[in-house]
Amino acid sequence: MSEKFMLKIRFHPEFGVADLDSRRKKDLSEAPRIEVSIGSTLDDDLKEADICMYWGSTVALEALAHGIPLIHFDTGYPMNYDPLFRCPALK
Repeated sequence: MSEKFMLKIRFHPEFGVADLDSRRKKDLSEAPRIEVSIGSTLDDDLKEADICMYWGSTVALEALAHGIPLIHFDTGYPMNYDPLFRCPALK
């Protein structure tokens, strides 16, 4: 049986999808299972989430409070922006 997944991307309020448009090679609206969160609240987005992938955001703390499993995306950058850097067991 084939599972279908949906990827919802939520941008930081200071760095929106419009900022990404000039650097992106493909329009995200063309991807069949990718949706950009526009106009919905963080709480609404988290209610739909089965897992939360984050880079350096306090959204991870909100997801954790909702009991949502976390995946930290490590960019390899020397500075660590992970708000849960002392909790390796949660990731």
